[in-house]
Amino acid sequence: MACGDVLCQGVQAYDRRRSGAQATTGARDGEEGGASASALVSSVLGFEPDLARTARFFAVGALLHGPFFHLAFKRVDALVGVGTDAATVIKKTAISHATLFPSYTCAFFFAMNALEGEPVAVGANKLYDKALPTFVSGTYFWPVANAINFGYVPRPRRILFLNACGVGWNAYMSHVVSAGSADARGVNVGPHEHLLAASKRE
Repeated sequence: MACGDVLCQGVQAYDRRRSGAQATTGARDGEEGGASASALVSSVLGFEPDLARTARFFAVGALLHGPFFHLAFKRVDALVGVGTDAATVIKKTAISHATLFPSYTCAFFFAMNALEGEPVAVGANKLYDKALPTFVSGTYFWPVANAINFGYVPRPRRILFLNACGVGWNAYMSHVVSAGSADARGVNVGPHEHLLAASKRE
């Protein structure tokens, strides 16, 4: 998930440079050590990353995403079977998208909100604003990815395949989570970004 966030920040930095805005990527009232680390990473990546934001994505990936889908896919296999025929793949894909995707997405928003130190009510508002565009976008992406995963990827490698697909998806989710806070800071995020997700203006 952290890779997806870094990818998103890189795209956002490029978009700001194209629009002539000065790249400012979030609150950095950190200590000198943090500033030095940020400067080192900046020299490698070519833009100044929001390391705290990336750390939040890393934490959610390690503590929520990985364990959630590891256990969930085992449960889906137990319910439907481990076959790779078309009927089994369709059942698994439908069950996963109807149950796992919305439940994980809700948990993701609240987990990110908690790591940002916001009240639960703020997380509920963000979910209300951003759930629909997120679910719609996910419906274009994840059924195809899951059908390939269940139909062609060996069971021991399914989480790895999911993580590979997730780099692009997590870049999108990083944008969705950061869009509102970017607007609140007065950062020019570019016209196309406003079309990807609604943002709560408080």
